[in-house]
Amino acid sequence: MPLTAKSAKIYSTMTTNFRKLKSQEEIFNKFIRRLSPQAQTTLKAAFKLSKHAHTGQKRDEGDPYFIHPLRVANFLIKDLKVFNPDIISSALLHDVVEDTDVPLSIIKKQFGTRIGNLVKNLTRPRPKHETEDHKRKGKLKKYYALLKADEDTRLIKCADMLDNLRSMHFVPKHHPTRRKFPRWLEEVKKYNLPLARITNKTVVIKMQKTFNQTKKYLSTKTTHT
Repeated sequence: MPLTAKSAKIYSTMTTNFRKLKSQEEIFNKFIRRLSPQAQTTLKAAFKLSKHAHTGQKRDEGDPYFIHPLRVANFLIKDLKVFNPDIISSALLHDVVEDTDVPLSIIKKQFGTRIGNLVKNLTRPRPKHETEDHKRKGKLKKYYALLKADEDTRLIKCADMLDNLRSMHFVPKHHPTRRKFPRWLEEVKKYNLPLARITNKTVVIKMQKTFNQTKKYLSTKTTHT
């Protein structure tokens, strides 16, 4: 069944501040104050570049796009206790090369090889005129590459996938993206959950729980695109 107003309210309560950019920024800033000056400099630069690069972009749920990579970084910090500045910076930057005009060379030049390689691992090459068929094949190819990737890459990707799954609850009822939900849920079951299982137990538990909630509250009878 579709997400009812009552269900949306319950889920919103469970995910306090999920869609509040200011709150997410406060969580992040509170964390980095505990780090070394060098780590703070790196993270602030990654935060600034990502926020600027994603300016004007919107998520399907209507929120500023930047809140997504920021939530991914905050999840790694709060839920998985990941405090490595290279990993957190890469989480902030994980969609910059794929979804903006910033090239990988800029990332490597400004942040170094380690962060540059993590962002590269998380970036799916896109043809200039990508079709849905190209996208599906590209995602499948990227999935098999992720299975062989290092643990840090897989950890960021799992946090990314979990945030996207959680965000589905907030996409407006008549948004065209909702037609893709049945396929996306099938991809979570077939690809995302298996990737999480070889990466991190906490992510598996949270992803399975969110998957079950989404299956329950979102319609799976819409037409695949």
